[in-house]
Amino acid sequence: MRGVLIRIGRFKSLESYYTKVHLKAIKKLWEDFDLRQPYNKLANERSEVERVSSSLDSQSNSPMMSFSCWLPSFYDELLLYLEQEWKWCLLGFPEDYRTLVPKLLIEAMSSIGASFISVLILLLGMLYKRLKRWLKVY
Repeated sequence: MRGVLIRIGRFKSLESYYTKVHLKAIKKLWEDFDLRQPYNKLANERSEVERVSSSLDSQSNSPMMSFSCWLPSFYDELLLYLEQEWKWCLLGFPEDYRTLVPKLLIEAMSSIGASFISVLILLLGMLYKRLKRWLKVY
């Protein structure tokens, strides 16, 4: 199949389509965090900092899933998804599986990178303010 696609000049478009289709599934994994939360994204980020700082104060647990608890499960699901894609590409595109799946990972991390960084910056800033207030009390 690869040879036919290369001969007719369509292999690059297949690579792009493959990445585009599978990128949607990975983005959905990332967006799952927001879907699990009852409030908007900014409220989620503030709640995360409040949960972290309140656990410093009282060791209480919140019913909402925190970002720090959710992130490892995101990486686990991403790894499982990429492993399945690796196996599929190994059968479907034995000459190109070594480039297709890493390209998918690079595109996925690029697409969620800005969101990830902004969440971390906001969380760290809010945590810093909360810890600063906490230290003044004690």
